[in-house]
Amino acid sequence: MPSNRRLADYWLSLWDGDALPARRRFEPAPMRDLLPGIMIQQVKPDVSMHVRLSGTAINQAFGRDITGCDLLALSPPGIRAERLARNSRVADGAIGLAVRRAKSRLGVDVVGQELHLPFRDVIADGARLILFHTDWRPRDAEPGVPEVTDALRLAAEFRTVPLWTDGAGGA
Repeated sequence: MPSNRRLADYWLSLWDGDALPARRRFEPAPMRDLLPGIMIQQVKPDVSMHVRLSGTAINQAFGRDITGCDLLALSPPGIRAERLARNSRVADGAIGLAVRRAKSRLGVDVVGQELHLPFRDVIADGARLILFHTDWRPRDAEPGVPEVTDALRLAAEFRTVPLWTDGAGGA
């Protein structure tokens, strides 16, 4: 999708030699039109996931602002381990690509392509930051009403592309 490609190109431009980009280098202005679909996640690999920032399209999918939320606590128990494993792979140095199919609150099929990009930053507790983007945008947003009925379901199509094969990690 063109929007995810633009974000990937911008993220690649922020690299410091062979090192992943630092979060502080990500300036929202060049990607202003993509901000509704952007989320920054704080992932402690194999332990936890929290939302540091959530765009308006993502919040509309949930029917509320999920900034500050524990993504695992929001997720159904049966998928928590897989969600954490997927995001841990990205946090450890991979690009995540997903296609999510869901139903809108009006029963319409919706499809969104997702892009997960790691930042170099390591928080004091060992957590890492991930830049997430979905190209999905709500059609008939109604404030406070979830736009997608199954927003927390795992994307059926998800793959990761490791950035390093030697364990370097880019940190």
